[in-house]
Amino acid sequence: MTTGFSVLGYAGLSLPEYGSLSGLDGFDGDLCSSESIEAPTDETPTATMNPELPMKLPDWVHGAGFGALVVSPRLRAFLAQHVAEIEFFPLRITSEQGELISDEHQLADL
Repeated sequence: MTTGFSVLGYAGLSLPEYGSLSGLDGFDGDLCSSESIEAPTDETPTATMNPELPMKLPDWVHGAGFGALVVSPRLRAFLAQHVAEIEFFPLRITSEQGELISDEHQLADL
């Protein structure tokens, strides 16, 4: 039995029922580098979602412009079981107006 996951891989893939991430605040350094990222110490990082209230969030959102891998709790459980040396960081996804959309998705560091 296979497990299906909904994926939004590119910001250019515009489906009306999905939003896309347009920014990430709270991490220092380059998330696209080969070095491990450091967990923030002061507050939970925030990703901005556009449009402000998507109908649903996919299991995997590849953030536009910042190279982050944002995963749902369901995909996180799968990755934690099947990928060695993976870390997850808490993440808040908000609208451009600052309204909370989700605090269940997490940032994965492979």
